[in-house]
Amino acid sequence: MDKIDHEYDHFGPWLLQVKSSDDIPHQYFEYQDLILAANYCFKVPVKEDRRNLHPGVLLYNKVVVINNDRILELSVINDQISTVELRFQDVQYMVHRGDLLNCEIRLVTDQNSLSIQYNLVSMDLAGTVMHLLRECVCPRGDIPSNPEIANQKYSDRQIYSYYLITEKEQGLLEILDYQPCVELGLLTSN
Repeated sequence: MDKIDHEYDHFGPWLLQVKSSDDIPHQYFEYQDLILAANYCFKVPVKEDRRNLHPGVLLYNKVVVINNDRILELSVINDQISTVELRFQDVQYMVHRGDLLNCEIRLVTDQNSLSIQYNLVSMDLAGTVMHLLRECVCPRGDIPSNPEIANQKYSDRQIYSYYLITEKEQGLLEILDYQPCVELGLLTSN
């Protein structure tokens, strides 16, 4: 089985990690050295019904390359490879949102933004990517200590429960900071 048939046979509506040269879509082969040297790399499928596709057509419209200091998106636009590069030190915020069919990872800087849209079936890989991006954008330092939150069990913390459900974590999840509970009350008049 040649590489193009292999790619078509493994195609689906999910993100796939690029681990070797066999995983690189043929449209991106000129970037093979960059892709294989990455800390982490994955490809994003086109949003198209499989019955409308055949071996040799564009199956992955984006390849995302993550290194220590930057993220690079390679995408096919009008049969040309376009690149968007964001340095992690310039990232102002990240968004990870989604519903059943439309999920998104977005990184935003002053100058540019990068959006990766995917299907919910890729949540495991997306959780790994978000964990890696958080570590690259904001490396962990000392964890602030607060006795009020430290005395609670992890299972009682709402944010901990939320992240257990939505993110794939490699190790123990630690709360870095928190906002104390604020309750609304009656306004006092002067």
